[in-house]
Amino acid sequence: MRTRFSLFFKSSLIAIFATLLACKDNNTEVALKSISLDKTGVSIFVGETETILANFDPVTTTNKKIEWASSNPLIVSLKDNLDGTVTITGERVGTAVITLTYPATKKSLTCAVEIKERVISATGVKIEPKATVDLKLESGPYNFYASVEPVDAKDKSITLTNSKNEKMDLNRSGNIYSSDGATLVASYTSSVDGNLRVTIIVTPRAVGQGNLKVSSGKLFSDIVVNVISVALSTKKLIISASETEHFSFTATVKPDEIANKEVTFINSKDESVVGPGTGDIYSTNGQTKIATYTATADANGLVTVDVKGMVPGSGSLIAKMGLAEDQIEIVVGALVASQQMIEIASDLSPVLGGNLPMTFTISPEDAMNKTIVWKNSMGEELTTKIFLGSTKPEYVLYSDTDKSKIIGSIFFQGWSGNVAMVSVTGRENFGECSFKATWGQLEVTIKYTYKFKD
Repeated sequence: MRTRFSLFFKSSLIAIFATLLACKDNNTEVALKSISLDKTGVSIFVGETETILANFDPVTTTNKKIEWASSNPLIVSLKDNLDGTVTITGERVGTAVITLTYPATKKSLTCAVEIKERVISATGVKIEPKATVDLKLESGPYNFYASVEPVDAKDKSITLTNSKNEKMDLNRSGNIYSSDGATLVASYTSSVDGNLRVTIIVTPRAVGQGNLKVSSGKLFSDIVVNVISVALSTKKLIISASETEHFSFTATVKPDEIANKEVTFINSKDESVVGPGTGDIYSTNGQTKIATYTATADANGLVTVDVKGMVPGSGSLIAKMGLAEDQIEIVVGALVASQQMIEIASDLSPVLGGNLPMTFTISPEDAMNKTIVWKNSMGEELTTKIFLGSTKPEYVLYSDTDKSKIIGSIFFQGWSGNVAMVSVTGRENFGECSFKATWGQLEVTIKYTYKFKD
């Protein structure tokens, strides 16, 4: 029993002594043998950060207290992370030295730092609000805005060049020509603000398509200016209400270079038809449908509008392309002569022939256009002459068989409401002829005989 207790007591003493020795070893400081930096030189851009690490040998060094310093905090700022590392930040272009000091031994290490300017290259030239615009001669100036992307690109300079290869400095005036350089399509003025955003104010000068290249180095975008016109073949179309007759007019869009030539037609009820299609034409007050129309286009963009009259009345259509437009007045009506075969007989010489009153009535009564054109059987407009005993010129009627013989004249007396009053007089020679009264696309033919009274 005493022997067992003695062994237990000895074992316990040995364990306690070993523990005390271990505690004494843990409290022993581990001295630094050497210290180094993981970097001796750093090159970063303005705004970037980098981390520098202090390496201790041995890694179990007890005293790891170090100090960091920047030779120029305005160029390189630093933050001690308190874990043996420091984070540096490039503030502006330049150089600085980061110094690591180990106070216990007064040992110091350095790291040279270079801060470079970040050069951001341009990726494109942006045109706002859009690069292609359709204008008309009567429209006012249009503003384009040009800028280099991205906004923080180093080189944001812009050059303007037209199709004649004329380069213009900013804050000056210039011209925009057609692609062949023959037509001055528009003029412009340019200005640049503090952010190097360029304003280009374009004013139309002539119908055509012009191009202005907006360049920054090798990058560029094109401004395309289309000065457009829409021209109708006639401003007035006077037609009849007929199931079988069709009347037409054309719409021509200029310049030829534009790809989209879809004309929009708008009636008095503000109903629109875009490009080829069919629509209705209403009276001016929008209450009566007086005609229908069909628009077609050929390969060159020429638009033909076929109109069919329905009931008498006056209306209009507007042809519109972009900002350009033209308008046609459409009248569905009738032209009626008081008689279509007339005869004048004289028992004296032809020079002293009598005269016959006639009327030509147009409808609708409120038609604005009251112009009757007198034509011969060949469709040629009649010439005028002041005959002996007359004070005003009269339209001359020649024989159908001998164009040298004058057999009559027409004297236009004037309008009474919607009725044109004329008188036909025998002149110089007996004979026969025919003449036409035309009002717009309507016409009536009159057969006229001047003979000796039996």
